[in-house]
Amino acid sequence: MPIKKSLTYAKERELLCLKILSILNLPDDNSIILYELDNDTEKQKQILELSEEIKKYFVCGTIASLRDSKKAKRPYLNIVRNILRQQGYKFTNKNIVYTHENGSLVRTMKYIISKDE
Repeated sequence: MPIKKSLTYAKERELLCLKILSILNLPDDNSIILYELDNDTEKQKQILELSEEIKKYFVCGTIASLRDSKKAKRPYLNIVRNILRQQGYKFTNKNIVYTHENGSLVRTMKYIISKDE
């Protein structure tokens, strides 16, 4: 019986999660505003560049964006949510009205990330 990646690469998996969290540069309340992430192509690119490293340390059969990124609407968000959930992080979401820099209002989602202990 093959050894599980979660046991073999426990340290590497957690380091990869910390790398993802550092790319996201979360504020004190550990939240992501979807509108900001959708408009930050640099963060998206950095997350997508981790694909090969993710495939090495995680089982990726359930991560649609790693199988076929053209099918996923937001592959970067799909990667973040699936990888962090596999490591015991919890996502709580809520609808918010975000005030854009130019003063316009945008309906979007806010994801709050917390670690299950």
